[in-house]
Amino acid sequence: MERSYLTQECPVEILERILYHVRMTDLWELIDVTPIEESAIRFHSKARLRQLLLWNDFYVFEGDQEWREWRNEDDNYFRQLEEQGNLRRPVVYRHDDPVTHCIALDRDDRLQFMLECGFSPDCWTKTGWSPLGVAVHYRANRCFDLLCAAQAEEDVLRQDTGILPSAPNWLMTFVGERAYEYGFEKLLDHYDQYNRTQHNRIELPPISPQAIFEVVRTFPVPLVERAARAGLRLALAAHRTTQEGAWHIAPFRPDAMDLINVLCRECATSLNSYDANGRTPLFPAVESGKPDVVKLYIDRGVDVGHIAGVAETALHLACRQRSVNLEILQQLLALIDVNSGAGSAQGTPLHTLLMSTWGHTYGRIPWATIANPGGGIHGWKRKRVRPLSAEEEIIMEVACEACSMILGFYPEKEAVNANEQTALKLARALRLKRLSSRILGAPEKPEQRWDRRLRPRIRR
Repeated sequence: MERSYLTQECPVEILERILYHVRMTDLWELIDVTPIEESAIRFHSKARLRQLLLWNDFYVFEGDQEWREWRNEDDNYFRQLEEQGNLRRPVVYRHDDPVTHCIALDRDDRLQFMLECGFSPDCWTKTGWSPLGVAVHYRANRCFDLLCAAQAEEDVLRQDTGILPSAPNWLMTFVGERAYEYGFEKLLDHYDQYNRTQHNRIELPPISPQAIFEVVRTFPVPLVERAARAGLRLALAAHRTTQEGAWHIAPFRPDAMDLINVLCRECATSLNSYDANGRTPLFPAVESGKPDVVKLYIDRGVDVGHIAGVAETALHLACRQRSVNLEILQQLLALIDVNSGAGSAQGTPLHTLLMSTWGHTYGRIPWATIANPGGGIHGWKRKRVRPLSAEEEIIMEVACEACSMILGFYPEKEAVNANEQTALKLARALRLKRLSSRILGAPEKPEQRWDRRLRPRIRR
């Protein structure tokens, strides 16, 4: 039976009988492939769809108890929406309910048709999530807009997202934890519109610390500032495992200074917060390699001399970087004791510099054993299989400059690490000749500097 026969010559009674046996997914396809809005097959397909949706209550549930009773039946199909990220599975399944199906494809035209038929957005889909929760999961922007507009008089920010325990309590928490920037901005728009049109004003819900952390970590600074002015407490941001806060994550953003200016206005008192390892925000600022951020943190009153872990200071961390930032090192040397950490496993900052430099340069080059040409066992020696690369040479040069800067603050030469090694002994053990020569020739006191030991010129 050709398509023209169905659309032009087929009687209405026969067409209705044919469509009665067509599955719902095929009815949607018939509507999509029929471009003429007034065609009979398109009109009767919509009528049949409307009939199926109304008879089956749109294949959704009004309450969680109704969903649980359906879920406990063995013959009912259930697909868990939370899937492992490393498994490639189809976006939609044939047995999905029509609401989940159209949202997963971001087909706002199908969702609009169901809303016109009487679909209520405040329901539960077969996946156990609300329609807005499904839209956040699939990042269906058009469907998210449509569902929010259909509930303009409701506080959707506090809407439950799912029945299962893995679902956050509020929609705004779910949007934040999923770092769904578009949805978060639309929720703020909905929040402003609701307070302008409704008599009872609402406040932003107290979303989870993880959600606030994702907002600060990923969203644009103007959006973060807008949320803070609306009442979002940036000081409560905390990663679920590392407990890093807003001040910890700010240095790693490309627009770090703009975000830090917002944090200075909104949550300046949380600058000295600690993460799970006991580190202050100064530590990630040093890791970011941005001297202006480190200077700003110091000027704002961060605890510069804080000791985290096993005698770990920000100065130790600066010396451990793959290529030491000399500007940051200079700032920290003026504020942190150069002999801090003596006797610990890592030793003083100079010990840390030696170990990290060796690990970034010669520690990556294996040794090769060269045998005696005569065949005896005596006279064997070891040799590096290759010289330092260009990058490793730069690291070594920067390390030499950093070593000179540290020696300029006259560290104690007898300071040792946990292995009773002084800095000179450690440098010789690691075969760092350039660094050991600098340590050996460094003065112990300011009076012993070579420029101060020069004889004054005799004037006649």
